[in-house]
Amino acid sequence: MRKVLFILVLLILMPFVNAQVGQFESEGKVIGLVNSVTSGEFYLTNPLKIKFAHVSIRSAKFFDEEGNEVEGFNIEFQDSIFRFWGSGEKKVVKYSLYAKNVTPGEYLLYIFMWGFTETNQLYLLSVYVPVEVRDKPLIFQDAVSFIKDKPNAKVALSGDVIVVYSHVTNLASVPINVTARAEIVSQSGKVVTWEEFNQTMNPGDNLIRFELRLPDPLRPGVYKLKYEISYERGVYEYSREYWVDVGISFVDMSIERTNALQGEDNFAYIVISSDRSALIDVNLTVYAPDYSLENSTKFRITPGSNILKLKLPTEKPGRHEAGVKVFYKGFEVGEATGDYLVIGFPTLNASVKDGRIVVVINNPNAISLTATVEYRITWDDGSLVREAKELLLPSGNYTFSIGLRREGGFKYVVSLKTLGREVEVEGVGVVGPSSITSSTTSFPHSTTTSSLTTTTPSESTTSSATPTTTPPKKSNTWAFLLLLLALVGIAGVGGYYWLTDSRRKRRKRKKPKRKSPLGRK
Repeated sequence: MRKVLFILVLLILMPFVNAQVGQFESEGKVIGLVNSVTSGEFYLTNPLKIKFAHVSIRSAKFFDEEGNEVEGFNIEFQDSIFRFWGSGEKKVVKYSLYAKNVTPGEYLLYIFMWGFTETNQLYLLSVYVPVEVRDKPLIFQDAVSFIKDKPNAKVALSGDVIVVYSHVTNLASVPINVTARAEIVSQSGKVVTWEEFNQTMNPGDNLIRFELRLPDPLRPGVYKLKYEISYERGVYEYSREYWVDVGISFVDMSIERTNALQGEDNFAYIVISSDRSALIDVNLTVYAPDYSLENSTKFRITPGSNILKLKLPTEKPGRHEAGVKVFYKGFEVGEATGDYLVIGFPTLNASVKDGRIVVVINNPNAISLTATVEYRITWDDGSLVREAKELLLPSGNYTFSIGLRREGGFKYVVSLKTLGREVEVEGVGVVGPSSITSSTTSFPHSTTTSSLTTTTPSESTTSSATPTTTPPKKSNTWAFLLLLLALVGIAGVGGYYWLTDSRRKRRKRKKPKRKSPLGRK
């Protein structure tokens, strides 16, 4: 009998005598909850260069950090036999763990296994798996946040959506209710947007997700995302800062003509840089002496650089101060100012007064202008008087008169050429005997401001350049004839006196006395 028992023991121990030893590798951990049943999974990897036909779990023990075996754990594996486990292959091990009156902390799970090769060779395998025992049922994984539709962007635009979510594991075997809240706060502590809700965490893995839309517009600056999950046994918090911008920048303003002629087109150019497609408002204000303008224009801008064109007023002469402000949904993006000078065209008036044509030129600018003045006088008998002269017009009124030396009716045309434009006025008049003046034209060197009666002028504008005219010489036929008659008269009178002068008569010799034949005297 003893001989038979000895043979049976040898038969049982014989496989272990020829068995080889190996160790597997683990990935992940076993999570336990005090006085609760938890479920989970971890991974085992076969690092040996051996393919096993099957591997079976034979036993499991728990040890503390000091290597002492710990009682109170009860673990069950969903699958205890794994077939066809190749070299380097990873397999998942699912478990259920009950930790009765176990102190929360870190432990090690020792698993002993048998591995048989395809040739029925036995391997004694072992592996150590980390164990974490918690006293709270929820495990909060790290939260993740990003800008929706552009997760790699570092700057959020007002109106963008901030996404935040986290993975929460419920170790308990029963659902747990939590309160989740997410908010975005400015540096001053003001909450600009928030959302809050209650959610049930079922046993196992759960996901909590928020999508917070930033107000639009929102003042640029640093804003903090705060994310919180709370329940009766704890609180999880997460935060991240974001730089928020409107996404529209005012770059520059330039004025096309800093010196513009009156009525000439002039424009301001606004450069806007944008990261978005948007509708903006551009407010233009222009101030000049006795003149102001305010208007607002809407522009559609696109991502990139945008150049906007604004027409500037040039109807009034003088220095103009221009300012622009750019708004996006009521938020001021930027502003700029500039100035330009409008050079006005002089006005021309003429009237007949006291035998003269009085001409008044008004230069509305604060600077002097070079001009050419020309007048033509046509008398009723067909004679023509014409003269042109270049002038330097000072600011204000410039007055001169044209003297009239004839009698009768006449027509006159006075033209002014300056700044590439010609203006004419014309009229008619009559000169009587008492109105004839000896002077012709007087061009003063100073200005006057007296108002003069103006005949109804008709003005015409041309684009001809200012010509230089040589004044023609005057001729007077009547004066020549009168002079000739005077010379003839003087010659006649002189001849008469010359012929009648007694000193120029010839002397006659006295005749001799005749002697008397009678001898008488």
